[in-house]
Amino acid sequence: MFFQRIIVFLLFEGAAYLLIMQADPIIKWIGRISFAEKFFGPTGTYTFLRLLGAVCVIAGLLYLTGLWDKALDGLFGWLAPPA
Repeated sequence: MFFQRIIVFLLFEGAAYLLIMQADPIIKWIGRISFAEKFFGPTGTYTFLRLLGAVCVIAGLLYLTGLWDKALDGLFGWLAPPA
C-alpha cells in the first residue's frame, strides 16, 4: 500500500516537473490557452501551466502523506448531503 502511494507521488511529481520546467515544448504542442491568456495576461499560458504544476506537487504530497481524503473533504465536503 505504501509503495502504491510512492508510485502515485512520483507520477504527480513527474507531471509537475513537465508542467513547470518543460512549459515551452508543451505550449508548442498544445498551443496557447485562451482563457489563461485572458485572465493572466500575455504570458497567461505559462502562468497557468506553472500553477497547475504547483497543484500537482501539493496533490502528490497530500496523497503521499494520507491527507488526500481529509483535504478533499475539507474543500468539497459541503457538497455532500448531510448524514
